Parts: sequence; structure tokens; C-alpha cells
Amino acid sequence: MTGDALEERDPAVSPEQDASADTDDDSAPALSPCPRCGDPMVLVTVRGPGDRRVSPCGCRL
Repeated sequence: MTGDALEERDPAVSPEQDASADTDDDSAPALSPCPRCGDPMVLVTVRGPGDRRVSPCGCRL
């Protein structure tokens, strides 16, 4: 009878898998890539209407 109980249980809804999915999302980088070079953007500085620069790579947007 124990074999039947294991077959009925759906592994897709196990608590262990839900917990690991949450930790994967938390460890993902939150930085967007630079549209020019693809490096992670930390800061966008706007100096005027036509002068925007991305840090740390220094690309102009």
C-alpha cells in the first residue's frame, strides 16, 4: 500500500521545490544590461536633453 501512496503524490507541488524556486529568484541579479555593450548598468546619469551616460561602462545612450 505504501507504493500506491507514493504514486498518487504529485512531485510538482512538493514544498521542497517551492522553497528552492523562491531562493533562485532572490539570487538573480537585479541589474539591467546596457543596451550598447551588455554590461550590467548600475547608474544612468542625465546631464542634458541629449547626454545620458551609463555607469560603470561609460556608454552614451
